Amino acid sequence: MSARVLDGTAVANQIRAEVAPAVASFTARAGRPPGLGIVLVGLRVFPIVIIGGLDSIAGSIVGALTIGVLESLAAGYLDPRLGGGFSTIASYLVLLLALFVRPYGLFGRPDARRV
Repeated sequence: MSARVLDGTAVANQIRAEVAPAVASFTARAGRPPGLGIVLVGLRVFPIVIIGGLDSIAGSIVGALTIGVLESLAAGYLDPRLGGGFSTIASYLVLLLALFVRPYGLFGRPDARRV
């Protein structure tokens, strides 16, 4: 038995082979122009980051969980009554409500004023 030695290019090629389909699924979909998938992901992430607070990683995690549960509940209960696609709008409605209540996000801190 001989020992098998892996070089850097073999490992890099394997990683590229594993990651490429996932990246391709974000960038091109049937019937949509290339790159639109990344824009759609960005539109889903925007309310999460703003609700959590721009300077808080923990706030972004809490915002992601909140928006995820909200979109799931809205898709299950409100989409049949209000029409399909309301679950994507629901996160922006919660974003507006959160900005009225806490303009810096759930875990964000207001800017310090210096005199």
